[in-house]
Parts: sequence; C-alpha cells; structure tokens
Amino acid sequence: MLAFKGESRHAAKQAQVSTTHASRYIKRLCKHFAHKVESTWDEQQGVTDFPFGRCVMQADGAQLALHCTADDDTQLERVCWVVTDHLERSRWRWSKAMP
Repeated sequence: MLAFKGESRHAAKQAQVSTTHASRYIKRLCKHFAHKVESTWDEQQGVTDFPFGRCVMQADGAQLALHCTADDDTQLERVCWVVTDHLERSRWRWSKAMP
C-alpha cells in the first residue's frame, strides 16, 4: 500500500514509488484514466483531473512521484485511493508478466 505524505488540511499529499518503470506507469495510468476523465501525459509527466481532485505523476530517476490535490480532505482521500488502487493493480499485473 502506498503511504501518501502531507498535511491533509492543505488538501495535498505526495508519495514516491520506487520503480524503474515510472514512465510506463504514467502512460498506462493516464491512458486508462483518459477513458473517463481528462488526462494528459508524456514520457516524464502525467496529469489527471478527476471531478474530485487532481493527480500529477512524474518520472524521476528510479521512482514515480505522485502529487495529489483536492478541495477538501474527503475528496483528497478519494483521489489518493483511486490512484493507489489502480497503481497497485497495474503493479500486480506487471509483476506477473515481467521476468
């Protein structure tokens, strides 16, 4: 489970995921989210705007940096949950497919 760090009273949290596949995660997550919400990406960064908040993803060396924001704590927790859930499902699928 990802541990988001940040002051929830500011309605922003950050997390870092150690991975050598950060760019691939950005592309896969943003492409998936783009089916329902506005999502843009390139090799280094992705931005997804949910109706309840935003997640900015950045490939930074051997890690994926996530920065989630929302108008209030409840919406922020929802953004974090959605991103975490999708990322963990993708990691599980990839761990089965990658040597």
